[in-house]
Amino acid sequence: MFDKIYELFKKNARLKFIITIIVLFLIFNIAILPYVGKRISSQGGIGPIDLQLFYSSEKVYSMIESYGNEIRLFYAIFELTGDIIYPFITFLMMVSITTILIKKVFINDKAIKFITVVPIVTLLSDYLENVSIVTMIFNYPDKLLFIPNLTCILTVTKWSFFVVNLIIIFFLSIIFIIKKIRNNK
Repeated sequence: MFDKIYELFKKNARLKFIITIIVLFLIFNIAILPYVGKRISSQGGIGPIDLQLFYSSEKVYSMIESYGNEIRLFYAIFELTGDIIYPFITFLMMVSITTILIKKVFINDKAIKFITVVPIVTLLSDYLENVSIVTMIFNYPDKLLFIPNLTCILTVTKWSFFVVNLIIIFFLSIIFIIKKIRNNK
């Protein structure tokens, strides 16, 4: 399974593609996500649930209540549109950068290619988190028993794997730089 996934990413990880993905990532982070965050916070809310790291059922439902009807609808629509696109862009960026670095750093990449699964776990956790948040919003004012706890686990999983991916990219970059310096001597 890893072989097919890795080969697909390896074949498609090109510099022009990565630059395009990074530009889209920056557009989301500079323009779209700040607007969404401000809009969600505008009516006394404390921001999006998926930007919290740890939270209880009480906190989640307090947040959902504070949004009001208009913001709840806005948030749910964004979760089903923009927050489907953004995690996918982030996934493509992370997996492409990781794949290119693996290709550049390792002669035999067979042993290390499994790390390209890290962005996949991040993406799947994010999507499941989005579904959970929308489920809570659409069922409000009814309070679902286990969904807030599941959502919190998914949020922690998403952010943990995102950080692991950043660490992997950091170390692969360091190895790449060291190899470049050694080869130029």
